[in-house]
Amino acid sequence: MDDVIIIGGSFAGPDAAVDILFAHPRTKPSASLHESLGVATVNTSTGIALMTDERRETSIPGIYAAGDLANPGIPSVTTATWQGAMAGIFAQQSMLA
Repeated sequence: MDDVIIIGGSFAGPDAAVDILFAHPRTKPSASLHESLGVATVNTSTGIALMTDERRETSIPGIYAAGDLANPGIPSVTTATWQGAMAGIFAQQSMLA
């Protein structure tokens, strides 16, 4: 259970009676591309996060990020979708400037 954060109680084993359980897997990159590029990261209570600004741009100009690794506080498909759309818009705008 090292990959899961349990909120609101302790975990005693694989068979535990609970009324409600909120679990959140820790975020960790599936590849090391961010390290190869030198993108700045920050350690959070839920794992690693890529640092982005309000335009979704990372610490490397021209590289944008969205989704769970760029926003570990709100992991969801909906959040990743709008962040990806915004990152695409801002990336396009940066190429036209």
